[in-house]
Amino acid sequence: MTWLAEFDLFNFALVLLGALFAGFVTGFAGFGTGLVASGLWLHAMPAANVPPLVLLVSLGGQLMSMNTLAIGLRRGAAFASPLVVGGAVGIPLGVLTLTNMAPGNLKLSIGFLMVAYVAWQLAGPRRATADVLRFRSAEGLAGFGGGFLGGFAGIPGPLPLIFLQLRGGPRDAQRAAYLPFSLAMLCVGCAAFIWSGHLDVDVALLAAICLPATLIGALSGSKVFLGVTEEQFRKLLCAFLLVAGLSLIAW
Repeated sequence: MTWLAEFDLFNFALVLLGALFAGFVTGFAGFGTGLVASGLWLHAMPAANVPPLVLLVSLGGQLMSMNTLAIGLRRGAAFASPLVVGGAVGIPLGVLTLTNMAPGNLKLSIGFLMVAYVAWQLAGPRRATADVLRFRSAEGLAGFGGGFLGGFAGIPGPLPLIFLQLRGGPRDAQRAAYLPFSLAMLCVGCAAFIWSGHLDVDVALLAAICLPATLIGALSGSKVFLGVTEEQFRKLLCAFLLVAGLSLIAW
């Protein structure tokens, strides 16, 4: 019997709720699928299967929006950027760490990561002026960190996004740099999880179940964006992530 066969109605509800809310956050903020969904999915399923589910659902959602992605790519983003190369190196190491880490430690790690991310957001970070952020090596290091977290926890986005925001520049340029990184990390990460055995039939089936909820949530989030200020949403999202992160640490 597989772990999915042991799911009860409550666990399915948690997984679908996580998929729906993650889609909502992604539709409104443009990222956050893994950070939001992990807080619920880690309570409903084996911890080692959460990162591949996050990547698979995220990949499906991004492939559904290829028109938007293509616009970013035509604006000059390259899959050979230091961000992407660093991420490709980091993902296998993240998967290897996941394979050798106890599930309880994974929960604690993601819980602390959520709390740290909320603290960073509430601190109101400003753009950094350090010239070191302009170096290609710094960009590659940010990509490596994102790739590692993608392989370890299914959340490659936060570190590169923080790096791009600190480095500054036009939003279109940041988007053009991030989109190919995101798509490349999702593809490489899924391949790495298939190779390691974490992305099994149960995860693929659950991803197929989650994807419609994620897409519905993304559409709703895009519509709500027009009626809610960014600051209001940022505070609501931080509150949710803080509660989710603390629950992982305490439970």
